[in-house]
Amino acid sequence: MRLVILAICLLALAGCQTTSPRDTLGGPILLIPDVGQGHGAALVEGDRAVLIDVGPADQDAMDVALRAQGVREIELVVLTHPDIDHVGGLDGLTLPMRGILRGAMSREDSGRVLSRCPIYPNGCRRALPLQEIHVLADLMLRILGPSDTSVAAVTNANSLVVEFRRDGRCLFVASGDLDTLGELALLDRLEPTEVVQLGHHGSRSSSHLRWLGAMMPRYVVVQAGLDNSYGHPAAEALARAEAVGAKILLPVGNCLRVAFLPRAVVLD
Repeated sequence: MRLVILAICLLALAGCQTTSPRDTLGGPILLIPDVGQGHGAALVEGDRAVLIDVGPADQDAMDVALRAQGVREIELVVLTHPDIDHVGGLDGLTLPMRGILRGAMSREDSGRVLSRCPIYPNGCRRALPLQEIHVLADLMLRILGPSDTSVAAVTNANSLVVEFRRDGRCLFVASGDLDTLGELALLDRLEPTEVVQLGHHGSRSSSHLRWLGAMMPRYVVVQAGLDNSYGHPAAEALARAEAVGAKILLPVGNCLRVAFLPRAVVLD
């Protein structure tokens, strides 16, 4: 199974090193660099970007990918989950950043992340369920979850679920480390989506079949370090993605670049 997955990756990967003629057609670009064992993606329009997690510490893959794409400013960083493999990469970002939108955080996480807030023009904001924010040129960011904000402890169940839309079309959904119970509680908020990031790095405890079936993505992206000790992505999670007809993409050793054209999704 792993050899087959890697073969698919090699065919689908794009360098994120140069722009493409497709960039001039007005669609946003989804960048998913290899951040190792962590989550980190970016939606780019023109020279601005919105980030969804930033990967672990001690790597600058996101910064390199953004600069190669011509990004000059990070409009917003959405932190879906406070674990270090989602937020540690803040130290590797050198581009100007305007603000952070975040979910639940413990006191320790707050000290690590929120101490930065005064340096951002828009500071740090706590995300609200079903909140909608207009970002970049013409994208709508919507907070789909978590469904239960009363959970006292900061756990995977608190992960933010974020959706990006344009002209009534859902382009990308990311769910941090949300588990299957959290996914099932949000089914009525989902609709067909072009690209879905598999939850929790493709863990067997995320990406329920009904969750994926409600979105019917063309592509699923898995961010997991090569030969990681957790066994991510799990064969069960990959099988569920294949069962709904999605193509599986793993940015290993490179950077995946997806162009959302008006009527198509193109891997550059």
